[in-house]
Amino acid sequence: MLASQPLNACSLIACAALRVSAFTVIFSGLTAMGSSLDNPLGDDPSDLPGVSYSTFIKDGCEAWYAGVDRAVAGAWWEGLGVRHSQSKARRGTGKDYEA
Repeated sequence: MLASQPLNACSLIACAALRVSAFTVIFSGLTAMGSSLDNPLGDDPSDLPGVSYSTFIKDGCEAWYAGVDRAVAGAWWEGLGVRHSQSKARRGTGKDYEA
């Protein structure tokens, strides 16, 4: 019985050391992944192309802004093939709109 106690103590120490080293490796890997994902529009080869992404967002915002301007000015009716004056005259009559 006494001969097995040092073996148990050594195996417990080995398991503890293995656990500490495994957690250290996992934590270091997660930290490295976090630092590489920190700036997705950077200069690294794995990063997203920042200029094309910024251009895409800018074009989308300008299109939205132009659409809002046309809707506020009442010009969006022209895009549907119906003039604004015709839509007011036909409103509530139940007739279909014609181009």
